[in-house]
Amino acid sequence: MQFPYAEIHFALPLSRGYTYRVPESLDHLALVGSRALVPLGKRVATGFIACRKAEIDFPAEKLKDVLDILDETPLFDETRMDLAKWVAEYYLASLGEVLRTMLPPGLEKESKQFVRLMRTPSLQELEDMAARAPRQAEIVQALLGKTGYKVSHLARNLKYRGVRESLRSLVKHGYVEVALAAGKTMVAAQKVTIVQLTPAGKKFLERREIDAASHAGEEPAAALETAATGAKRKLSEKQHDGLRLLYKHGEMPRAFLLKKSGLASTSLNALAQRALVCFTEKQVERNPYADLPAKAEPLTLNAEQSAAVQQVTEAMQQQQFRVFLLHGITGSGKTQVYIEAIRYALSFGKGAIVLVPEISLTPQAVARFQANFGVDIAVLHSRLSAGERYDAWRRVQRGEAKVVIGARSAVFAPIQNLGLIVVDEEHETSYKQVDPSPRYHARDVAIMRAKMAHAAVLLGSATPAIESYHNALAGKYRLLELPNRIDNVPLPAVRLIDMMRFRKTAPDHDGIFARPLYEKILEKIARQEQVILLQNRRGFSPMIKCVNCGYMRLCDACNIAMTYHKIGHMLRCHYCNAYERAPDTCPQCQGLDLIFKGIGTQKVEAALKDLVPQARVVRMDLDTTRGKLAHDRILRDFGDHRYDILLGTQMIAKGLDFHRVTLVGVISADTSLLRPDFRAGERTFQLLTQVAGRAGRRNLPGEVIIQTYSPTDFCLICTQQHDFKRFYVNEIQHRQALKYPPFSRLAVIVFRHKDEERVRGVADDFTALLRKSKTPMAIYGPTPAPLRRIQNEFRWQVMIKSDNANDPGSRLMRQTLGRVYEFVHKAQSRRRMRINIDIDPIAIV
Repeated sequence: MQFPYAEIHFALPLSRGYTYRVPESLDHLALVGSRALVPLGKRVATGFIACRKAEIDFPAEKLKDVLDILDETPLFDETRMDLAKWVAEYYLASLGEVLRTMLPPGLEKESKQFVRLMRTPSLQELEDMAARAPRQAEIVQALLGKTGYKVSHLARNLKYRGVRESLRSLVKHGYVEVALAAGKTMVAAQKVTIVQLTPAGKKFLERREIDAASHAGEEPAAALETAATGAKRKLSEKQHDGLRLLYKHGEMPRAFLLKKSGLASTSLNALAQRALVCFTEKQVERNPYADLPAKAEPLTLNAEQSAAVQQVTEAMQQQQFRVFLLHGITGSGKTQVYIEAIRYALSFGKGAIVLVPEISLTPQAVARFQANFGVDIAVLHSRLSAGERYDAWRRVQRGEAKVVIGARSAVFAPIQNLGLIVVDEEHETSYKQVDPSPRYHARDVAIMRAKMAHAAVLLGSATPAIESYHNALAGKYRLLELPNRIDNVPLPAVRLIDMMRFRKTAPDHDGIFARPLYEKILEKIARQEQVILLQNRRGFSPMIKCVNCGYMRLCDACNIAMTYHKIGHMLRCHYCNAYERAPDTCPQCQGLDLIFKGIGTQKVEAALKDLVPQARVVRMDLDTTRGKLAHDRILRDFGDHRYDILLGTQMIAKGLDFHRVTLVGVISADTSLLRPDFRAGERTFQLLTQVAGRAGRRNLPGEVIIQTYSPTDFCLICTQQHDFKRFYVNEIQHRQALKYPPFSRLAVIVFRHKDEERVRGVADDFTALLRKSKTPMAIYGPTPAPLRRIQNEFRWQVMIKSDNANDPGSRLMRQTLGRVYEFVHKAQSRRRMRINIDIDPIAIV
């Protein structure tokens, strides 16, 4: 063999590549990008082949053999493998962790593979198989009488040799089926049993109809003479009904036929035994968006949209890597620019990826792309079932879907001949993976993937990230602007309400609604218009407190106030998910005066039902959208005007287009503004501008009312004036003075353990090693993390700022962090010390 060795990586923290010997029998299957089954310590593990080697610099006798190859064709091509290596190097993750992240659920774990017998061979077939392929015969014999078998167990019992190669042959000949399981759910191509009428069945039905016509008024002698006995057996009336249904429709799914005809399974099987019907299996795609309306509205681009599309398509025509930042105000038609750019990409034979924030991935968004591109669309996001994601991923891998629309992880989709990546709402924090590793940012990964593929990247937002806009002004990105709304619809008027003045005159006793907002809600409801209300905190109240002794219920594991949820009368911790029944009296002093401090979406909902009983209110937050496609049902009903008021957290702030919405109200703008984070102002401006853009998007004028205790804050003033550029100029000056991004790169290291003294000691040692390295960077800490204890683990953290002048790409900082992390991790691995490094964090609290 030319390359007798393989370097294999595992999905383990800080796991380096291990070299294995490839047996000649597996040489043709052991391709780069495939998964391999190999011994690792005392167990057998699944790894990814990163490269094949011709030579090694140590004795070959020390090597262990690859036991088997799990894939007939590689899961990763060369470009995606290079992308994985870059993600691993930049975000300080192991290559195996990155490769695992790039796969859909159910494909990353070999231990979840199951095999089951599809047809039992006759004794003669089994004897012939044993003579021709003894390993295949052993597998079939092992499966006889069993409903299924874990492939890993089967391979272990048969000593691994040639098991998967034999399974592939058995699958090909229809003896067995191999499926993947994610948890309790089987993840495999879904098949349905189709029932068809045979020629004999058609003949029998036609003969019966003739008999019925010739013996009118008599009971027809519907009988079928069996070939074996010559005896006559009458068919039941339901069996006849089933045959008539098949005669009418040609073929029907088995389950649907049984339901429609009222037939029992045994009766249908009896028809099959008499050769009147036959069964076949048909593979079906699981796609919850298949039935969405698919009618594209003919739209004409305005001058700004046309200019933007032209620049993007020119880059694609020249196969040049280029990053475009599309800065368009809310309602300016950014989505139509995306659609036209994708249309050009498809006309060049290229594929495209569209990334959208998870909470914006609604049927409204999917339907618009599907109406324009039909079956070329595949949707990938975490709200889909494992089977639905698996089907969509396979369509992309086979080249059947040329456009992928999805959330963060869709950036890794195996799209072929990539020409364009669109990142909608590029400023969104949900593009950053927080846990587990790799802690990548999908926007930055998209840019690197496009660079490797010589493709174009289109970043779109009404409120771009400060770093992105800075890059555009510096010439690193090309700036495209859409300064006007479609059809020149005016932006909504924004009014800031000072709650210090209006709280005393609030119509509700908790002071949730200022009277101007309350009166506007009544006015809009009377006009049959709709209202969106934002309160970016779920639950009823953030805390429950005793008036007499000041007692507050804190989470035992996190030392954080538990949130009161009125539904179920429960206290919940939003960090570790602990819950308990809320007390009726103070547990400390037995007092009866318990008050619910703070405002959550449930409390706002209760106040609305008291103040505006005639309004139909729907709440949309994490508690009401846990079910599959729950977002979709709520938004569809609101779009159909089954509700007058949509109340929710930040998930209602973007991506929604309802023409009846003429009022947007923000209950408390201070929730995000007061966070101890240098991006607090930016996040608040983005959120408020986005939610304000939901009002007055068509022919009805829109209004926005923002309630705040800080009406003179610069961020809120810029929001009121829809002035992003003024906000940017002020913000970039502060960032430059304090050397925050984009004038530096950040890294946050968090240390976690149940023993706080040990956490502090390791954090001190880690920081001392960093300072000894003399790398050009500023080190802050270690200090207790703002959330000092979560899930019974104490947390300390260190923050690092790179020096842009001496380390512009933060390579030196990351290399130093990697070396120190590896050294400390090895020393602390047995003490269960958890050390998480977050490169380019989106928050420092």
